[in-house]
Order: sequence, then C-alpha cells, then structure tokens
Amino acid sequence: MQRREILFRMLGQAQEMDTLLLPINQIGDCLKKRHGAVFLKHDIHGLNLKNLVDFAAVESCMGIRGTYFFMAPNHPDTQPFYDFSAQADAMQEIQSVGHEVGLHLDPYFLMLHYNQPLYQVMEYCLSCFRSLGVNVQSMNMHGNTQHKHRDKNGFGTSFELFDEIARQPDFPTLAAMYPESAAIVRENRVRLKDYGIEFWADMPIWSAELGYIVTNFISDNGLAKNGQYELLTHQDTANQYAITHYQPPGARNRHAPERLIACEGSAAPDRFGNWKLAFESADIENLFSTNPFALRPAQMLLHPQFYCD
Repeated sequence: MQRREILFRMLGQAQEMDTLLLPINQIGDCLKKRHGAVFLKHDIHGLNLKNLVDFAAVESCMGIRGTYFFMAPNHPDTQPFYDFSAQADAMQEIQSVGHEVGLHLDPYFLMLHYNQPLYQVMEYCLSCFRSLGVNVQSMNMHGNTQHKHRDKNGFGTSFELFDEIARQPDFPTLAAMYPESAAIVRENRVRLKDYGIEFWADMPIWSAELGYIVTNFISDNGLAKNGQYELLTHQDTANQYAITHYQPPGARNRHAPERLIACEGSAAPDRFGNWKLAFESADIENLFSTNPFALRPAQMLLHPQFYCD
C-alpha cells in the first residue's frame, strides 16, 4: 500500500472521529471555542510541485486544511527540483484551495548565503511571497544541521534570532551560547511583529496573542530513515490546551503551563511520553480512532515529499 493511501486513510479516520484538521493560524480560534483540533504543517523541500499541488487538492476535497511552509526563493535545497517561478505558482494554487502558506526559514544559512543581516533576509523573503498575494502570517524553522549553532548544552540557537520566541533566558548576555553565535544573535535579532508574523509553528506552537501553546506532537521526520512516526504526548495536554509565555531551549523541554484550557469531550489518558509507531501498521491507521481525546489537541508535521512519489 502506498504511503499516500495510508496517510489519507488515517486522516479520514480522524475526521470520522470529529477531529478538525486545520492550519496553524486557526489555533487561537480553536482554543477560544475549546475545539481539540489537529494542526497540520507541511514542510516543503525538494519534490515534484505538480504532485504537491495534487496532494494539497486531495486534502482540500476531503475538507482538510493545513499550513504549507515553503523555503526562501531559490534555496539550494529546492533548486535541483524547481525555481522560484514554479514555486510561486504552486504557492498560489495551494492557497487558492484553502490552505495557509507560510515561510520555512533557514536563518543562519540565509544570512551567510545572501551576505545580508537577518532583517534584510526577512524583508526579501516576505516581500517575494507577499507580492504574489500570499498572505504570510506563519513561519517555522528549517532544521539545517550544518547551520544550527548549537549552544553549550547541545540545543540549537536559531530561535534566539527572534525576540518573541527566543529561548535563552539572558539576552543579551547569552551565557549558554558560544561567543561567535552570541555575537551573531546580538547583531541580528529582530521582532516578528515588525514583519506581520502572528504564529510560529515549531514545538510548541507560538501565537502573538497567546504565547506558547503546548500541544501533543506527531511527526513523520523519521519516516524515510526508519519507517516510523514519532509522537510526543503529555498527560496534562490530553484534551487540553496548555499556555505559557516561556519556552526553555529544546523542543522536548517545556515550562510548566500557566493556564490549562479544557476542550469539549472527555479524555481517557492512556499513553504518554516520547514514543514511536511503525507507519505501515494498524497502530497508525487507528491512531485517531482509538482515543482521539487523549491525543488532541496536537500539532502534526508532514513532509509531502514522502507521499508524493
């Protein structure tokens, strides 16, 4: 069975269990209405854009909406597959069928690649997207391991370049960072609000209005490597949104929630922590049907390249 067929069967199961599948920019509305949705983000790297547009159209016909995060114009990772003209057409088509389009940013690399400070990189990327009529409200980070600038504890420091989502607690000192990286951050730090960015879709999701919204996390990052999905679930976010205004370094670390907001329905907690499931298994096909209240609200990372062969 093709991966795409398995994926769409799983997402269809979620819909049958009254799970809303929505873009990142809907998280605030869902929280206020106490809807325990699954927020879909699609990181777009190198693939056939015709197949990608078809993939997005199928989701749309199913009533599924997500956020498609495209890389900067003519990024080296995408150039072997398409140029920005083709990317622009795909972004417009995907937005036209109801999906959100966001920017998948690779900040340390792009500053070096363009030989520009971060504010110019931001202005360039966003102006290229917005000149096409693409309404960019959301961004997330490209996990470029060669340009991660890890701190002394092994955590990536890309978030420190952005005032609202920075994770080191002591700017401008940045004692846990190496001097070269700390200097780059001090010289380049920008504010997301200056660029009209309302949402940041890494783990956890950040909203300009609400702060960090801690959710369960489902990722297909390991699919190509080991054929598995990774899940990160917390007992206090079973059928509840957890809000905090501070996120420590590290995606799997988190601050104690300041507020818990229960969703409609009742959760029956069963399995928590960091765990993995084989993709071609009954566990995956039934992921959203066995205990949907315990799993959601969740953020779900999908890489369409895995399903668009």
